[in-house]
Amino acid sequence: MIPFPPDVFGLQNAIILDKINIYQGLPQGNGSDEALRMSALGTPVYSDLTLEGGTYTNEAGQEFNFGSIYFDTVIMIVDQQKRIIKTSVQGRDGDVKEYIGMGDYTVTINAILAFDNGRYDRDAVAEVKKMLTAPVSIKCISWFLQLWDIDEIVIEGYGVPQQAGQYSMQPFSINAVSNKPIELIQF
Repeated sequence: MIPFPPDVFGLQNAIILDKINIYQGLPQGNGSDEALRMSALGTPVYSDLTLEGGTYTNEAGQEFNFGSIYFDTVIMIVDQQKRIIKTSVQGRDGDVKEYIGMGDYTVTINAILAFDNGRYDRDAVAEVKKMLTAPVSIKCISWFLQLWDIDEIVIEGYGVPQQAGQYSMQPFSINAVSNKPIELIQF
């Protein structure tokens, strides 16, 4: 703990807790720019992503499960648009802009699953496919996404390319939007 200067803002008894993890208590790094660990590819991991497994029921009443997926080789892009209504006014140059609110975050995830050298793990890729095709929102754990208050995503599309000379890894490109679940209360 770092003592707060006693004469600043009249906060004589205030303290600043050192090394608070603002990412919802999840163990992610040590607060420095050091790597979290080494990836399966032998590269340092500065940001990782876990997409949590879940279950859903289809329209025929069948229950489906999909497991959690961990990506330690991942790059994420977060975009957000403001919702603004533009109205043209006759006799005036430019538009009148009315701020409505913020849109959902758009999240692009470029990740790689790496396997043992000379081996392609079809079961792991099949598990990712189950998640990518699930018609539900996916909980995600990543200090980078949680920095933007993104705890859940809805997958809108994905790409799974083969790459020449890279049999022991499978890249994925996932396009998603952030999701904030709404709890309805019945009175």
